[in-house]
Amino acid sequence: MTQLFVKQLTVLDFSYLDYQRGLVGESWIVDVFLKGDLDKEGMIQDFSLVKRNLKACLEDVMDHKLVVPVHASKVKFNADYTEVIFYDQQDDQYHQKCPAQALCLFDDSTINMAAATVALKKAARQAVPDNVEEIEIQLRTEPIAGAYYHYSHGLKKHKGNCQRIAHGHRSKIEIFTNNQARPDLETDWAKQWADIYLGTRENKVHSPIIDGKKYYQFAYQAPQGYYELTLPQSRTYLMDVETTVEKISAHIAERLSKDHKNIKVWAYEGLDKGAISTHTGQ
Repeated sequence: MTQLFVKQLTVLDFSYLDYQRGLVGESWIVDVFLKGDLDKEGMIQDFSLVKRNLKACLEDVMDHKLVVPVHASKVKFNADYTEVIFYDQQDDQYHQKCPAQALCLFDDSTINMAAATVALKKAARQAVPDNVEEIEIQLRTEPIAGAYYHYSHGLKKHKGNCQRIAHGHRSKIEIFTNNQARPDLETDWAKQWADIYLGTRENKVHSPIIDGKKYYQFAYQAPQGYYELTLPQSRTYLMDVETTVEKISAHIAERLSKDHKNIKVWAYEGLDKGAISTHTGQ
């Protein structure tokens, strides 16, 4: 029996709720292996079909979504939106209202690669031909030697799935001043933005106090529907602009310009994509 493989078929960029870390942005690389008999063309499946059909099928499961462990959350289904309430180990609350398509519900109490692999394999069966007898899916993260951070965000003005208010990325950052790499500055930003939610100030509609703790509430209407997210202020970083990666890199460069000259910031959004911003400094 022959096996077909596609390394890095796609990258799943999503956020999930975790008891220890709260709201976590993540990026998982997906490798796929298909085992089965050859068809009349001498193939298990044409690579173009794998890259198109199977990729879309896997992304539909959890890409650009909030992944929720339903055994650790309260989930309410309403006519116009789905509501999720989650508490972390600090008893901090995460409360989201959104269209059902912006959520991936796992029948578990935690989110991990093993549980995700089961869900992805089940979905993949719908996108492969009958001659495929066995599907193997491997999930992995990008090996990053330097600094990186996990962030979640939502882009109200985006026409695609980036409009979803809580999806995220695991992203490295590279900073240079006067053409010299600055791992110290990279580490500073990675620590500041560890498991952070990047919120746009104009989307902040309320700053409630819940059980004596300070929260931010974000809300907006987007093409896919109504979105609302409430989470601790301590887990949020407010920006005056839309939190696109272009704006993120420019924001970091601007902040660094107060103390440094000839700055270049490479801000990544997940794997191998992002934006570069420069600033001459003060």
